[in-house]
Parts: sequence; structure tokens; C-alpha cells
Amino acid sequence: MAYAALVSLELTIADILNHDSYSIFSYRKKKIISMNKNVTLLKPFLEDFPEKVNNILEGRMRDLANHVENFMEYFMERRICYDSMNRTAKVKLLFELYEVAGQVDSMAAEVLNIKKKMRLGEDYSAAAAAAAAAASSSSRLAPTHEKEAAVGFDDDDDGDLLAIKERLCGDQSSKLQVISIVGMGGIGKTTLATNAYLDPLIIESFHIRAWVTVSQVYSAQKGRRYLVVIDDIWSTKAWDDIKRIFPNDNNGSRIILTTRLTDVAAYADSSNPLHEMQLMGMDQSWDLLRRKVFKEESCPSELVNIGKKIVGSCRGLPLAIVVIGGLLSKVSRTRASWKEIAENMVKSAINSTEDGRIENILSLSYAYLPHYLRPCFLYFGAFPEDHEIRVSKFIKLWIGEGFIKSSVSYKSSEEMAEDYLEDLVKRSLVMVSQRKSNGRIKRCRVHDVMRELCIRKAQQDKFLVHVMGDTNFLRVLDLEYACDFDPDVKLISPSLGGVFDLFHLRYIAFGFSVKIPAGISKLQNLQTLIINPRTEDTLLFPHVVSWRSEIWRMPQLRHVYFNFSASPDPEDGATCVIENLQTLCVVRNLTFTESIIKMIPNVKKLGIYYYSEGIEKIGQLENLVHLQQLENLKLTVIKAPNSRRLPMDEDVMRNVGSLPNLQVLKLRNAAFDDDKWETRDGEFPVLKYLLIERSDLKEWITESSSHFPSLKCLVLRNFRHLIEIPDVIGEIPTLELIEIEGSNRPLWASAKRIREEQESWGNDILQVRCVPNSTVRWPFYQF
Repeated sequence: MAYAALVSLELTIADILNHDSYSIFSYRKKKIISMNKNVTLLKPFLEDFPEKVNNILEGRMRDLANHVENFMEYFMERRICYDSMNRTAKVKLLFELYEVAGQVDSMAAEVLNIKKKMRLGEDYSAAAAAAAAAASSSSRLAPTHEKEAAVGFDDDDDGDLLAIKERLCGDQSSKLQVISIVGMGGIGKTTLATNAYLDPLIIESFHIRAWVTVSQVYSAQKGRRYLVVIDDIWSTKAWDDIKRIFPNDNNGSRIILTTRLTDVAAYADSSNPLHEMQLMGMDQSWDLLRRKVFKEESCPSELVNIGKKIVGSCRGLPLAIVVIGGLLSKVSRTRASWKEIAENMVKSAINSTEDGRIENILSLSYAYLPHYLRPCFLYFGAFPEDHEIRVSKFIKLWIGEGFIKSSVSYKSSEEMAEDYLEDLVKRSLVMVSQRKSNGRIKRCRVHDVMRELCIRKAQQDKFLVHVMGDTNFLRVLDLEYACDFDPDVKLISPSLGGVFDLFHLRYIAFGFSVKIPAGISKLQNLQTLIINPRTEDTLLFPHVVSWRSEIWRMPQLRHVYFNFSASPDPEDGATCVIENLQTLCVVRNLTFTESIIKMIPNVKKLGIYYYSEGIEKIGQLENLVHLQQLENLKLTVIKAPNSRRLPMDEDVMRNVGSLPNLQVLKLRNAAFDDDKWETRDGEFPVLKYLLIERSDLKEWITESSSHFPSLKCLVLRNFRHLIEIPDVIGEIPTLELIEIEGSNRPLWASAKRIREEQESWGNDILQVRCVPNSTVRWPFYQF
């Protein structure tokens, strides 16, 4: 993938030029600057003239960028010990620098020559045709897990939905029944199941609803009427393995099962008829495409005929219609643009089987992707089937691979990555599973056909596959979930010390305990460091990761996730302010000294826990007020046996409330002075999510809804003494959810009373959810 390789190379060269630790003689620096200028000529060419770049040229650019970046990082590493090198080694190093610079010069000259010929009007239609042909191939793979409408049809009067609802609620039989929905991939089985699952009538009719995949564990609850959706099952054996956990109490419980295989559907419950999904008719298909592209607007008359030609090529498959609709929504609304897409769809369908036709049509969306989005999209192919992707991690991987370069000064790389993801969602290439309270995407996934497209294109473009003599050009090492696949992998952790010698690593994650060596500071390119032991015993007896003072010498760090690390002390060995650090989580007994505050001035996410044994006061939390960029704060207090509580005094909460950018606040085991919390005007100006768990709070005083003017979600868990939520909380105009967990019935009643009062005033947005005691949530570090 040429574009991704060039972006990564730009970042590496910029780091070399800006890094104070590398002394480069002026004439060598000029050579690197000259090379960088030539690199910047290549990327805009890919962006502005994607149709002029054939596979051969793009492949050469990709291979050159990878080769040059590998050398430049090697060059950066050797410069550290340059003075101790012998003369022959120095000459060889400089000769290689000039050699790679010459290769970049040559490629830049070739691109300039192409652009010159373009200005002279030379015909490059052959190159464009080659690119289109290369973009037209795809194949199939197994499905991915989907929990919400993904292909766009959700009308209440949809015949399929009415039929399923009738079988769920209209049939008065008390016998446990399996309702099998069968059809090809992308036809809308999961969408139909989702719309039924979320229907208000269905919600009222069943005590328990659960959405599971075969790989998940369902805990049966005897004696209650339940609805369970099992999405995308592929074998009769799988059904045999899981059906025994569903009790048949003759109370009208139902199971919805979706599958592509008719024999599996029939096997699950032979006494009930299958619900076979049908392809859309022309009118329904055109209506779906029109709504996808124009939403509530009408389609211009000059585009109707060509639009119907396009939708006809989709052969009634909802997924194909939605994906093509996402493509059309991004191109100009002209007949010429739509005609070009229609012609390419016809070309893609020639000599294809029915399945191949659909897949080739979907691949057009990839062909029309901007080059900067292509590597981000293809990266989805690296994740397994039935996998919902945690976006906070995903974008760190994008950044670690070098796909993201912020083009505007007011946006970070993380924010740019979120914009890229939103663009892929708008193109219907990626589906949103869950959003955060601030509207950002929390989890996402791709349809199985799209995942296969990612894999196929990645293979064609040699994406993430480089010919290397060893692992020294490795950028990302993700072993966070390694124990899930091989429980014995943690046994080899002592031999992983060599990982910290991989100079070029930008992202490293372990799902088991690893001792950090003193030489970690050699990883001067590292941006993300995660050590998150995932064994069950860490839930009750968390492993404390030892913090090395050398970490304070790593200026490129952006995100540090440890599972209960010992408190860092920058007084010992700190040499620079870590201005890029955005996340620090989870650290133990952290005292916010002046030196700590200075070291992490731009931190946005902070997780801390205090263990009361051996400390008398929570560590100077009043100084949090100096962390003006802080958006997300998680604070947990663990009370040691026979020790007294550690209350947060009034000044602490005042200072936390004054943080101008704080959007998420999570307090666990937090004690308040005199068991009372009183808020004031001007506090928590942008707070959207507030969670308080296991608190001895008895009195909460909030006299105005202006105290939390932006609050969207309030979660209270395991309160023993608080019996009332301030009534004015319900008057907050942005509030959407109050969730109470635990057995505190008076608190339940208070929340329900607030909802009823708001309903009487016409507020039907506020929802109240009361549930029994919750289980331990894992992993701890996640925000």
C-alpha cells in the first residue's frame, strides 16, 4: 500500500529532523531534507490522480518507501553511536544514505515526468482501466457478528418484520420455539433479527433478551420468559452444542436463529417453518438506494434512470445497495459521475457468477476510496471473524503502523483517525456497534463480505507483508490477547526481553506479565505501551507492574496502559517532559507533585487507584486542576482490611469539577467528607458521563440543573445509604439515561419518580434502567 508507506516514511523523516538527540552534520541534514521534499511529491500524486496509478507503479512506490524507511530508522539508530564507529563503517553508512536518497530522487523525477505528460494531454486510459480491473476482484468468507441494522431497511410495515413479530408474540403456544431466518450473506438476516429484537412490543413481551454468538457463553435463567438471538450459525453440531443451555419451561420463550444454510435452519426446529429471506424487488431496491444517497431529499430527475440502472446491477441484495449508496453519496451528483460508476459495475459483472458479481460490485467502493483511507480499511482484514473491534485500540494500531498523519495543527493523530473511521462508516464500509456518550464510535465491525474484500485486496497489494531479513523493521507487536489463543504463551514471557531491543516499535501490548527492562528507553519511537495481564486471578489479586524510571526518557509516548502499576516517580531519571502523553492508566498511589504535573501536561485520560494501607491521604488530588487537557478521569480507592477510609475532601471535588475539558468521571469506592457531596454552579461544565460505584455517600445536594449542564448519562452502582437522587438532575436538558445497579430499592424509586415527572412534562427522551448487582468489569484499564 503505497500511500500508507509514504505517510509512515514522512513521519520517520520528520522525527529524525526534529529529534534533538541526533546530531546530523549540516550537509547530511540537507540531503535528508531534500529527500523529504521528493517524498512529499509522491503522496499528493496518489491523492490527486488515483486513476493514473497502475498496480506496477504503486507497487514500486510502496516497495521504495518501505525500503527507505527501514534504512532511515537504521540510520537514526546508528547515529546514536556514530562517534564510536570506525571509519569504514561511517563511510558505508553515509554511502547508503546517498544511495537511498538517489532512489527517491529517481522516483520523484518519474512522477514529475508523468505529470508533465498529463499536462500535455497524453492518454492514460490504459492505466485507469488497469486500476479499475484490479479493483474488481473479491471473494467470500465466513460471517461477522452484527447486532444492529446494517443494510438500511427498517420500515415498520416491512413484511418480513411483521411475520417475525407475529411468530414471536402472536403464536400463543407456550412451547419453546426456534424461529430460523435463512438467506445469503448480505440479504439482511441480521437486520431483520435486530429490528425484531429492538421492537418495543418484543421488549415488553419478554422478561429477558440476549444477543449471542456461538462463541459466547449464555447463562440460562430458569423460569423466566426469554428471547435469545443466535446470529450466523454455520453447523448442526454448533446447534447441538449450545441448545442444551436453553431451558424449555413452557412459558412462551423464543429463539431467533440466523444462518445461510437451509439444512442448519431446518435442523434447529423441524416443527416450525423457516423464514426464508427474499431479495428486494426493483421498487424496494430503488427506494433504499435513494434514501441512502439523498436521505429525505428527492433524487434529481436526470439521475433517476442511471440510478435505477445502478441499483439493478445489485440484484436486490441490500448490502450491495447500501455500499454502492455510500459510494454515490461521496461523488458529485452529476450524470457523468454516476454513469462512470454504472459502467464500471457492468464491467465488473462480466463473466462473473452471481456471487462473484455482487462481490465485484462491492469492490468498486474500494476502487473509489481515497488513498489515505485504503490502508485503514484493509487493516480490518487483520481481525478475526465474529469480532467487534474496540476503536480506542484500533486507531492506536493505525497510528503505530504509520497510516495517520495529522494535516491540521488543531487536530491530533487520534482525532484524525476518528475522522477517517467516520468517513468509512459514511461510505457503509464499516458498521458502528456502539457509540460513547460524546458521540464518538466505541466499537465497530465489518460485514463478512467486506472483511473478505479487505483480505483479498491486502493480498493483491502485499499489504502488511514485507520481505525482511529479520524483525528489526517491526512497528507493531500486539500480544494482548495471545493467552486467549494459547494459554501457555505467558510461560515464555521471560524470553521476551529481546522485544525491547526492537528499536522501531511504535506499539507494543502484552496480555500477560512482563518485566520491563532498564533498556526500554532504547525504544525511542514507542507511542503505545500496554501491559495488561488477563488471567482470572488478577481480578482479585492484581499484578503490580513495576514502573521503570527510564520510561520518563521516552518523549514519543502517547498512551501507557499498565494493570495496576506502581507509582511512577519522575524525580528519578526524568530527562524530558512527555508532551505527547495522552493516556496514563492505571497507576497506584500516585501523588500529584509539581514534578508529576510538569511531566504530563497534556494528559487526557488518567486512571488511578489508591490502596489505603500505608498511606494517610489521597495523593494531592487538588493539583489535578493543573491538568487542563484532562477529559477522562477514573479514580478507585481500595480499602485495606482494618484500615480507615480515605475521604476526598471538598477541595478535591471542587478542583475536579473545575476542569474545563472533563467529559468522563468514574469514581469507585470514593468516600466523601461527612458522607455528603454538594455541587455548585460552574462545576463540571462539559461532563457527559458520571459513574459513582460502591460509595458510602448518604446525601447528595444539587440545587440546579446548571451544575451538570452537559450530562448525558448517570450511573450509580452498589450504593448502600443514598436513598435519593436530586430531583433537578432530571431537569438537565441533555440527560438521556439514569442507570441504577444494586439492591437499593429506595434509590430505584427515586430514579423512577424522576422519570415519571419528566414524562408528565413531555420529556420522553430520559430513560431509567434499574438492574441487580453487576459483575466485575474487565479489563480495568479500558475507558
